[in-house]
Amino acid sequence: MRRLWLWVFLLLLQIAFPAAAAGVSLTVDPAFQGHFKEGEWVTLWVEVRGDEEAASGEVVVQTEAPPVFGPVSGTRYAVPYSVSAGEAQRVAVSLPNEYSWPVSVSLYADGELVDVQTPDLSWEPRYTLMVGVLAADDDILNTLSGLRGGDNVRVVSLTAETLPDSPGLLNSLDLLVVAGYDTGSLTARQLQSLEAWVDRGGTLLLFGGPEGERTLGPLPASLKPVNVS
Repeated sequence: MRRLWLWVFLLLLQIAFPAAAAGVSLTVDPAFQGHFKEGEWVTLWVEVRGDEEAASGEVVVQTEAPPVFGPVSGTRYAVPYSVSAGEAQRVAVSLPNEYSWPVSVSLYADGELVDVQTPDLSWEPRYTLMVGVLAADDDILNTLSGLRGGDNVRVVSLTAETLPDSPGLLNSLDLLVVAGYDTGSLTARQLQSLEAWVDRGGTLLLFGGPEGERTLGPLPASLKPVNVS
């Protein structure tokens, strides 16, 4: 009897996600390690991989209204993809989330639902000091994580691959610390976004030292506290 129920369960999985056999998979990584200020835009790094064969379809990202709101539609974005066997396609999907609702990510292949994921997001109160860290090692990250302030301070690790490239998408951050990091790995759009974010009131803290040149050299003049020669 137990074996029968197992077969029924496996059959239901195949019915629920018929395209999973096509070998296409989904990975979802939220920006800022999943921490966002209440009411701010959410950025998700979505990767679709053709594990066994080529696949095409779309990724649907949407906010999900809590049941208490009844049949209310949230914000919905659909992003097309096309991958060859063994190839991965990575895109950033950003959407407004004024009410800090949960977010779901659905993967479709050839019109069939393959996977649904609900990333773990943490909504920080507006008074929380959000600190982003671009650093060559974990020393500065560990030091900042030990700052006094308890739940009022949140420190998140960033890289060139996970830093959003629009100033509005940086609004969850109050402070960005750059220490010993090669800012030459940032794109022109990321650097322009940092300039606009600072102009709007964001605080950029740059560390010098032996690695100061690789941190300060590639930055636009408007972001440098001094001229490096």
